[in-house]
Amino acid sequence: MGHIAIARTVVKNFALDELLVIPAFKPPHKSLEAIAGSLYRYEMCVLALQHEPRIRVSKMEIELPERPYTIHTIERLRMAYGEAAQLFFVMGADSFAELTTWRDYQRLLASTNTIVVTRAGGEMSAAHLPAHWRDRVVDVRGKKNIAGAINTAPQCLIYLTDLVNYPVSSTEIRRRVQQGIGIEGLTEPAVIEYIETHNLYRKAQANP
Repeated sequence: MGHIAIARTVVKNFALDELLVIPAFKPPHKSLEAIAGSLYRYEMCVLALQHEPRIRVSKMEIELPERPYTIHTIERLRMAYGEAAQLFFVMGADSFAELTTWRDYQRLLASTNTIVVTRAGGEMSAAHLPAHWRDRVVDVRGKKNIAGAINTAPQCLIYLTDLVNYPVSSTEIRRRVQQGIGIEGLTEPAVIEYIETHNLYRKAQANP
């Protein structure tokens, strides 16, 4: 529910025409034993977001596993939408803290605006970025109306936000399922039913 709330709020506050949710074929920095297979994750996203008219789930990374890096995905989106489109890449604060370890991260920052989301009161810093990227950081934490901060400049910007405060993580949901604890109210009912039907997170399963 936290991810859904973030998606809705980002669409509204940044006046996005559309938000794409793109499950990774193999999420970096995560053990494949701890998560569900890519098609399971894709189908759960579809179920969770089926009533969100401006949010769409894409298979583009699942269908091209040999190009797993975010910079490849952004380049494909740029080709699809054209040079005139403004692209925004949404990431969590934990991923942002590790951004300098990503493939071609500076090219990525130059190719798309970046929206970094943390929980209210959460720690976030751009100190790990080179100085010329820190100059492009726009801190809108604590602001309810950020319309005036939306980028109209030719260069891409990095937005630090705390738009949503939802105190449950995906890791916690998986832990609760593994321990037989209910997750009602933490994700969509259709997703809960899907997890139960496919016996996800309780034991090792074949990952499609």
